[in-house]
Amino acid sequence: MCTVIPDLLLLLALLALPAICGGGLYLFFLRHRLHLGSRHRGMRLVAGNLLVLLFFLSLALLAGELYYRIVVDTTEAAALTRTTERWLERHYRRNGWGMRDSVEYRDAIPAGQRRVTFLGDSFTVGLGVADVEDRFVNRVRARRPDWDVHMLADFGWQTGDELANPHLNRPTYQLDCVALVYCLNDAADLNHDLNAYVQSVADSAPRPGYLARHSYLLDQLFWRTVERGIDAGRYHELMIRGYSGPQWAAQVERLRRLRDLVARRGGRLVAVTFPFFNDPWTEYPYAGVHRALAGAWTDLGVPHLDLLGTFASHPPETLVVNPRDAHPNELAHALAADALVPFLDRELAATVYDAPEP
Repeated sequence: MCTVIPDLLLLLALLALPAICGGGLYLFFLRHRLHLGSRHRGMRLVAGNLLVLLFFLSLALLAGELYYRIVVDTTEAAALTRTTERWLERHYRRNGWGMRDSVEYRDAIPAGQRRVTFLGDSFTVGLGVADVEDRFVNRVRARRPDWDVHMLADFGWQTGDELANPHLNRPTYQLDCVALVYCLNDAADLNHDLNAYVQSVADSAPRPGYLARHSYLLDQLFWRTVERGIDAGRYHELMIRGYSGPQWAAQVERLRRLRDLVARRGGRLVAVTFPFFNDPWTEYPYAGVHRALAGAWTDLGVPHLDLLGTFASHPPETLVVNPRDAHPNELAHALAADALVPFLDRELAATVYDAPEP
């Protein structure tokens, strides 16, 4: 809340600026009517044009500020901008377990129901999807009201975070079908080269100044300038390298531990892989990552649904929140739910849940 007063003062200043510039322009032309042959006509013409320019610039600044402050209601991938911060305040509601959802959870599986617990990160949370009911988790719940659907996910979670989730590890929390929603950068915390690159970008990036911190427009301009200096291709190149060698072996071992954790608790792990939507499908650079994951899940005996084929008939740009946020949008979540329901139907039919003795 400490930003409220500076934000308001800056907005008032931007509201006042066109009036000040307009008033100055009026007084200038009132006092200095231009006549052919008058002395200093050239200087007056330059000064008048500058005042006109300042007036229209002040209007543009005010319009941009009001647009980003009031109209824009969306996110960007890194969740750094003021608009994303406000979007989260408007649309992100946590339940009693701290998860973004419209229902409350409880440890025990209701009598006569099966439980599906989704583990994941911001793709699963639905960053950029304003109505949580449009997210694939909630769509699956709506399609199968006889399932007790939970979501244990949050921004930036990777496999290590999912393994350590306190709800998943709580002995009283009953497990049935646990669906790991895998994002291609879920092994990033094991990728030393990638972490070093990300840290170097963070260390070299400028910090927003006072005006950028309190103006929605200047905040947007600042972060867009920073983004242009980041080599996203380098990030994805290093991420792909993490799917071979010792780092990949360490990630497979973590997936094995997650499978065994779920099995010890009486549940069964299944896996769902989301692709990245950054590139055209004809130039998709992550096919090798998908193959590595498919092989690992086969070796681990974990049923696997790769959503790459589900999305292949839709251009990637139609599946993302916006050009600056490549998280799946409402259409992508709907397509994912359409693929997930029959997949989970089959997997739940293949197992029988035995409720523990009270």
